[in-house]
Amino acid sequence: MKKVRYFLYGFLVFIVILLAVFYIVPTGRITYKQDLNKKYFNIFGGRGFLHKISPEERLLEDNKIIGDPVYFNFRTSRNFSKVKMTLKYKLSSAVLGNNEYLNIETGVLMDKANWRYNLYPVFNKKMNEVLNEWNIIKNEQTVLAQKDKNYSSLEDFLNQKNFSSTVLYNYDLNYDYILSDYKADDKIIDIYNLKGSYSFYTYIKNEDLKIDFSFLNEKVSANNQPSIFVYYQNQLIFEDALSIKDSLGNFNLFLSDLPEGVYKVEIKVDDDWLTKKLSSHNSKMVFINKVWLNDLSTGLKIWSNKNNFKIKSFSAQCLSDVKINNETFSVDEIYKQFDFSIEDIKKEALNEISSDSCGLLIETNGLFAFSEDSFFNPIISKLNEESDWNNINTIIANYEPPKQENDYYISEIEMDLHSAVRDKDGYRFLISAPFLKKSNNNEYIELKEINMEFEGSNLINKISSIINKE
Repeated sequence: MKKVRYFLYGFLVFIVILLAVFYIVPTGRITYKQDLNKKYFNIFGGRGFLHKISPEERLLEDNKIIGDPVYFNFRTSRNFSKVKMTLKYKLSSAVLGNNEYLNIETGVLMDKANWRYNLYPVFNKKMNEVLNEWNIIKNEQTVLAQKDKNYSSLEDFLNQKNFSSTVLYNYDLNYDYILSDYKADDKIIDIYNLKGSYSFYTYIKNEDLKIDFSFLNEKVSANNQPSIFVYYQNQLIFEDALSIKDSLGNFNLFLSDLPEGVYKVEIKVDDDWLTKKLSSHNSKMVFINKVWLNDLSTGLKIWSNKNNFKIKSFSAQCLSDVKINNETFSVDEIYKQFDFSIEDIKKEALNEISSDSCGLLIETNGLFAFSEDSFFNPIISKLNEESDWNNINTIIANYEPPKQENDYYISEIEMDLHSAVRDKDGYRFLISAPFLKKSNNNEYIELKEINMEFEGSNLINKISSIINKE
């Protein structure tokens, strides 16, 4: 009987330790490994294990990705501060042969209302070539790649502040962008009927940052109220979550005593909200990557520094032709994304986009302005499939090329989880590969293994933080 009792005690201790390891994680560190070629029976209800990659129509044989993007969840029993994801994968010969610019990213969900992910590089074909062929200087995680070696250090290069032939990859460069001939004036920019979330840059000098907003909730719901964020040199300097009780509400953004420079304003809200009117008392304003206009009575006219656009209509009444400079394109089907492009423009020139449509979503990897006078470009170009390699001499990047093991690549990606969304389904991740169009099953990414090393506070530190709060 004693042996049986000891056995039961030992088994109970074993179960307690097992539960502590899987659910409490007292050391603050835990690793989960999933071989996608194998099937698992998970007695812990999926906690700590990868949930099914989806959607199914973007997959072959459960682990071959043929469409973009795909998603998966990782359930954990507690919060963590960071994770190192290790992916082991194979790229089909068709993928490698058919895509000049081949970029794969992964990311973690940060904003559930706007479905926003923080993205991290996994594999970039162009960067792999650059790292093998150009002059390389490494500064910790940052790489300075030079076609012709003119600088001996990253610091020397940044001090010269001429970035006209520079592109960035997974790197944010803080620098003092100055409009040398800028003078504040009394012009007001009025913009009507912006749908959903958006962000823009504005410029101030010896003036206040002053913008008036009028919001309308088209579904008369109190959920997902608008939030406003203002950044200076990538640092958050102002934020406010609005409380609009009725369907219509106003907000006056007013910040004074600010240094000269570029400010980024971000409006976060779901697609039920409309900015009925935006009035900027600052004369420079450019919208970042997209404008979504709705319920227009006189059509639209905007300008952009890019020559290729993704355009979509969400209403049959708004189907219409779109004119880009002197070329006319037809948007004749709702919910379909049309890709339109024109001949490349001269440097510093702007393209005019106009339409009689009552509302369109227009996107590009660049900037939009509602008048030519209000346009300015404070952005250093990002490396992408449209980059002009004849005019690129330097690249600044945070990128580690993958290792190779026979036919497989191995990429390690560290992600910050401090502000990541974690709900009943766990942390949410994606894998983005825009070159996969689901039209050719010979082009795929075959995932073999996903290894997740989560790290957070250990049990002692967690208890101490709780005691200190009390």
